[in-house]
Amino acid sequence: MSATTKAGAPSRPTPKSAGTRARIVAGALRALETHGLDATTTRRIAAEADVRLATLHYHFDGKEALLLAVLDTLVAELVATLAAAATAGATLDERIAAGLDAAWAYAGRTRAKQIVQYELTLYALRSRGSEWLAARQYRAYVDAYAALLRLGDTPEPTDAQAQELARLMLAGIDGLILQALAGAPDADLAAALDALTAGVTTHAATLLRQHARSRERQHA
Repeated sequence: MSATTKAGAPSRPTPKSAGTRARIVAGALRALETHGLDATTTRRIAAEADVRLATLHYHFDGKEALLLAVLDTLVAELVATLAAAATAGATLDERIAAGLDAAWAYAGRTRAKQIVQYELTLYALRSRGSEWLAARQYRAYVDAYAALLRLGDTPEPTDAQAQELARLMLAGIDGLILQALAGAPDADLAAALDALTAGVTTHAATLLRQHARSRERQHA
């Protein structure tokens, strides 16, 4: 999210202003993790970020703009996590397992952030004019999973197949996160992750077979 341009403010963020914005976003995230969305005020965020309230308002028009910047940051973290799990030359099944394992491990390390993310997604959907961010969040996650699946040495899966598998992976991980937040036993969650991995790999094999048969018919 680009810096808010105001009268007298630089049109392009300087390294110093970018650093200040990052501090404010990090402070907002800490406040959200500790106090929740309703109790997080701009004053509390400024205190967490150790900046003056006027400085916060210089960089962000208000609480809404700052909360959306926090959501953007959380999206970027998961995208980076999935990118780090990518291994060139791995089989498709290996890439599916690596992506799901990485996403699940990240969720386990960041329980408080997961709660914040769900709160902010609902906030974006309920804030007129901000619905686009929730949609962009979803697209970014799907694209991150799909990019992981397309790193093999072969041209398979196709872009469309990778997107379909990515949507399935994202839906499964989201379901597991909600179960974990609700207190599901670790053994049940581990079994569910194994089942999700098996289900996605099975569906991937089905898609590849269908694609191969379609190509055979085209060349017959």
